Amino acid sequence: MLWVKGSGGDLRTAKRDGFASLYLDKVRAMRPRYEGAPVKGPKTPIEDAMYPMYSHCVFNLNPRACSIDTPLHTFVPFQHVDHLHPNAVIAIAASVSQERLCREIYGDDVVYVPCSGQASTSG
Repeated sequence: MLWVKGSGGDLRTAKRDGFASLYLDKVRAMRPRYEGAPVKGPKTPIEDAMYPMYSHCVFNLNPRACSIDTPLHTFVPFQHVDHLHPNAVIAIAASVSQERLCREIYGDDVVYVPCSGQASTSG
């Protein structure tokens, strides 16, 4: 089972009905389609192409729309994924050396996911 905060919802005030509920195995079964895309990652066309397919993975006829970031929550091999947008982290992510800074500041506590087409700035 996968519970993802519904698109457009506020995590601070969210209740159970504010989360999309999906069969995790069904969403993970779509991974080959995602992996087979010529361009993949955050904010790429494959995310938009996969989005309508999530309705075939819904648990308990839950009408809540899931986040377009569902692949991120599904394909990362951890039981719990916090996907947040705090200003301090955005400042690091928007810096010239974001990959190096993330590794330097957070070590192995975070997973760095580069934007598609982004050149690595580490080194």
